[in-house]
Amino acid sequence: FGESNGMWTYYRTPNSDALAEEAIDKCRYARFIPAVYHGKPAAAVVSGTMIFVVIDGKPHLRIFLNQEAEHLKKGDDFICPQEVFWWGDNFEGFAYPSDHMLSGTVCVKLDTDATGKLLASKITYESPLGSGFGKAVMDRINKVTFLPGYLRGKPVACSTTSQILFRGRGTNTYWKTD
Repeated sequence: FGESNGMWTYYRTPNSDALAEEAIDKCRYARFIPAVYHGKPAAAVVSGTMIFVVIDGKPHLRIFLNQEAEHLKKGDDFICPQEVFWWGDNFEGFAYPSDHMLSGTVCVKLDTDATGKLLASKITYESPLGSGFGKAVMDRINKVTFLPGYLRGKPVACSTTSQILFRGRGTNTYWKTD
């Protein structure tokens, strides 16, 4: 715990491949304060947004632990709820809906309280539509444990949209938040 176990990017803007590869390379060697759940270290899926701009000839890189447009526009310190895992966890991942389906995407709106408890969830997007990936997520979403969202350093009740990517049988299901 406290180490990166992998990083990937998606929804890149044009000509951002070099920046994405540099960020991935640097995260391989980064050390993090471990997530803690009920007083014990836990593994966590941490999602965020990198924004790189050049203003008056000077580069600016900002990294946010959320992807909610309203918070990114304000540049505030909102951290969206993060999925955590620990030994003995009852969440075993999302199941593929069938043997012939190799990839799919599901976006789900999550409402959590200030402790990270999931209050409500609703599918907002599924691709391929009607493929069963949405049902696969909804069948197990209530078993996912979340660290709460934070704003100005305090836990908050909030809504966030998370994206779950199914990529190839036998590979990990990627959990993304946006």
